[in-house]
Amino acid sequence: MDVERNVVYGMVSGLALVMDVYRPLQPNGYGVVHINGSGWHAPLAYHIDALKDAPMGMPYIEALANGGYTVFSLNHRQAPRFKYPAAVEDVQRAVRFVRRHASQWGIRPDRIGANGGSSGGHLVSMLGTLPGDGDPIDPDPINGESARVQCVVARAAITDMASCQGYAVEAMITDFMSMMLSRREGAPPQPLEEATYKDASPINHVSNASAPFLLIHGDASL
Repeated sequence: MDVERNVVYGMVSGLALVMDVYRPLQPNGYGVVHINGSGWHAPLAYHIDALKDAPMGMPYIEALANGGYTVFSLNHRQAPRFKYPAAVEDVQRAVRFVRRHASQWGIRPDRIGANGGSSGGHLVSMLGTLPGDGDPIDPDPINGESARVQCVVARAAITDMASCQGYAVEAMITDFMSMMLSRREGAPPQPLEEATYKDASPINHVSNASAPFLLIHGDASL
């Protein structure tokens, strides 16, 4: 396969959002947006490896490319510097960009899937359930494209952010969401937090228009 590195799919206040494009030797005309897991977080240091370059993602990328799929491996904004919904907005932007330039990579704009694990699984699940409508009057034509994907493979994905209270990932989710959700008995109502956690949970966006999903989970530790 051939690799086109650091393709800029958007700019946020001068910060470049980039992806690597893995082009198969025998393309089948389908594209897959791939998002590695990171717990939505990245260390605040200049020498840290990019999310798209995480070794854990390569077996999936290679398998997809060997099967003829053109794979788009993404970076997105991460906590602690960037909070929800920045990551969701970025991955939606990536799908819009890929769709807008589909002919450049020889893929069909109506055949774009998404694959991811852990926090990446959460983000691809959002892609598969959110409407993702484009804005036809946005001055950037890319933002006029749909961010909806046609299928999703989500591994170990959190689909209900509020259900993780009391588990090891709670602190990570709290930081990503930039707010704590308290459901202790006798605690005062938290309408903003409840609404935000609900909005960030793919399970609350499921409809008959959602993409078909393959959900993969396990209960064994390595």
